Amino acid sequence: MSLYLKYRPQDFANLIGQDYIRQTILNSIQKGTISHAYLFCGTRGTGKTSTARILAKSINCQNLGETGEPCGVCIICKAINENKLVDLIEIDAASNRGIDEIRELKENIQFAPSQSKKKIYIIDEVHMLTKEAFNALLKTLEEPPEHAYFILATTEVHKIPETIISRCQRFNFRKIKTEDIVDRLKYIADGEGFTFEENALELIAKQANGGLRDAIGLMEQMASEGELKFDFISQNLGLVGEEHVDTFFESLVAKSTAEALEKINKLVESSYNLAEFNREFIEFLRDKMLDQVNSNQSVEEIIKIIEIFSQAGIELKNTVVPQLPLEIAVIKVCEVSEGKISPPKENKEKDKKGFFGFGGDSKPKEKKDESEIKAAEQKQETEAETSIPEEKEQEKDSAVIEIPEFSLDSVKKNWQKIIDGIPTAFVKMSFKASSPIKTTESTLFIGLQSKFHKDKLSDMSNKNEILIALEKIFEQPINLEIQDLEVKLEPTITATKTQKSKEDKAPSLNEIAEEVFTFID
Repeated sequence: MSLYLKYRPQDFANLIGQDYIRQTILNSIQKGTISHAYLFCGTRGTGKTSTARILAKSINCQNLGETGEPCGVCIICKAINENKLVDLIEIDAASNRGIDEIRELKENIQFAPSQSKKKIYIIDEVHMLTKEAFNALLKTLEEPPEHAYFILATTEVHKIPETIISRCQRFNFRKIKTEDIVDRLKYIADGEGFTFEENALELIAKQANGGLRDAIGLMEQMASEGELKFDFISQNLGLVGEEHVDTFFESLVAKSTAEALEKINKLVESSYNLAEFNREFIEFLRDKMLDQVNSNQSVEEIIKIIEIFSQAGIELKNTVVPQLPLEIAVIKVCEVSEGKISPPKENKEKDKKGFFGFGGDSKPKEKKDESEIKAAEQKQETEAETSIPEEKEQEKDSAVIEIPEFSLDSVKKNWQKIIDGIPTAFVKMSFKASSPIKTTESTLFIGLQSKFHKDKLSDMSNKNEILIALEKIFEQPINLEIQDLEVKLEPTITATKTQKSKEDKAPSLNEIAEEVFTFID
């Protein structure tokens, strides 16, 4: 028998992490106000089905105590523990989701229970029922027989019709706290005679993400020869570990692009799960952010890093080159001098703490050197201004680059600059064939008539070239959405002859070659 079944709670006292739900149900049992329909919502492994079975025992227990707890020793309680009570009907809605199954339920529910006082129907994953099945179930929930009780369980409550929800007493099962999961794992490990390291159980609990059943299953899987060791579990789960995450963060703090990229490549060579590493790193950053908040430090920069690596986590799912999103994220964070991320404002505290408020040299000499450098720069500018002729002065003023505001008009004005910033000729040609349609706060929508060009730009590696070109112009992360052009839009950019002739067919080999060599020239 699996450990999660062996150690499944058999009464409310052993229900872990759901104190409010336990006490509320016990109160209703004591007062005799049990509802005929319950809806248990929550992520997997949080105790929904276990609570339903315990409630079924309390409703039918022959020796129910004053507290509302089932006795666990009467015929009914033992029959439920052994899955032998015919009046407890558990239905998997994922496998029995049609209207025929619900009609059969409605027909059988009219018959009185044969072994116990009440009939209990537990419908698991109820959100999987069809619309017709929900409609058939609705009437029964509105007017249930006196001897029937329904307990519906789901992980996706948003898929259940409001008419069903309104007829049930709803309980939301929360994710179980890590420390509660660790305590339960210790109890099971002691019961099974496992030797364990404390941090190994904590690692398992964190990986379970609030699900006790998942934690118990993972512990059973990782209990090699009755031992639970941190290094063994970490290696088998493909986790990088705090030490590697910490050194990676230090590389970003030091703005050492090459060093940070090298660390990512080593992870790839060692076959680590990059998505898992990114998740670990974001959790690490979250802890740093909260530490800075508690110590009244600025969190602006660390929030930018979290946003950049969160976006990288989304792109990791679709990228052709596994490490590319993380490499781009590293470059965005490290290359502050290019204006992609503004450096923190100088003040005494930051001077002591360094970049992002961590590390750094606390010597006052560094400040003195900066003031001397600024004075020298101002002196050079003054001397240069007196020697530059009026025409060159005007050229100097015109050379000052202002960061354009991201909008549809601005995209149109800078369209050629965006095209020039794309390094690959084929990508440049396909992007040039598109038309800007609209912009939102951080997304550019472009339209294409040609399926050939649309397929080219939909490729993640090609799209990344365009995103980098956009960021160089507008100096902010920008998403790109590609849409079909069903109607001919008024052109915003003067098109070449080859572009005007492109409709829904792919360009000929001669046309492609002509475009490519034009861009190369």
